Amino acid sequence: MVGRLRGPLIALVIVGLFMTGVGYGGYRVVRHLMGWSASAQGPGGPLRIEIEDATLRRVDLSDSKVELTSDLLGMFGATLLVTPRTRIDVSGTPVELKDLPQGARVRASYEYRDGFKVAFSISAEPPSADGAARAITR
Repeated sequence: MVGRLRGPLIALVIVGLFMTGVGYGGYRVVRHLMGWSASAQGPGGPLRIEIEDATLRRVDLSDSKVELTSDLLGMFGATLLVTPRTRIDVSGTPVELKDLPQGARVRASYEYRDGFKVAFSISAEPPSADGAARAITR
């Protein structure tokens, strides 16, 4: 009897693992798009949205923008407008926009203003020499 159930049980375990992985990935995407990790600054203040783990794809110095991607395939991400009030740091050291390394692991927060995603803060960890980026810790 165990032999007859082995195949279906293995298939059920594989499907369960797949659904768990897809479910969590989908939850992170929805949470990011819906701003569920966001917290308001105060009563009536703008809603601040957090991007917890992204990769810096491109820095546009002429338009003061950064392009972030936040998933394995690079389909989900954000383009943030950087202002003089944006706090930028690399490994905890304050830097300017031009000093952000491409490919860095990034944690960012932004708020919607006049239809733009305006960056409040950008914290980056540069990619290591072998190309693997370290996780960002708070």
